[in-house]
Amino acid sequence: KELRELPPAPTFLADAAPRGSSLAGTDAALAWPLPTLALAPPGPTTAIGAAVPVVPLAWVREVLAAPPCHALPQAPRGVAGLVAWRGQSLLVRDLREPGAGAPTGADRLLIVGPPDGDALGALLAPGVHGLLTLAAPAPPPATPWRRDLPVAASARQGGRAVAVLDVAALFA
Repeated sequence: KELRELPPAPTFLADAAPRGSSLAGTDAALAWPLPTLALAPPGPTTAIGAAVPVVPLAWVREVLAAPPCHALPQAPRGVAGLVAWRGQSLLVRDLREPGAGAPTGADRLLIVGPPDGDALGALLAPGVHGLLTLAAPAPPPATPWRRDLPVAASARQGGRAVAVLDVAALFA
């Protein structure tokens, strides 16, 4: 099934200055308030206190149930393979826990790309929680459940850290 719509989420307040990122120097710089798509943590082994990972909504083209990926021989860690989308082959970055295996029914494939550009690739996520509008960036830099994921900015949501993933850096 295709995920067509998510319920609206409240705006949360935060303060302070943004963390530098590859998004900040592009035409797709983060603009606050920032609408985002919150991802689900991968499972019970997720570190307590890990930041909620989010993707800027302007970078999300489509959210789909995760199809099987075509494996790439000797692909680096975090690369699930290739997926066909609208006549294009897209690289799939796996945001789930290492060794998660084939996608499950809860996993989602996010087709991503810069706001005014073509699809850059796809993110295989362990699920989607919903939409969050972040009012402003806040220090310190947040760490999502995997420390190897690049973070463009941090914010606070109801006392919990939120890590805005740097989508451009994931495909650099």
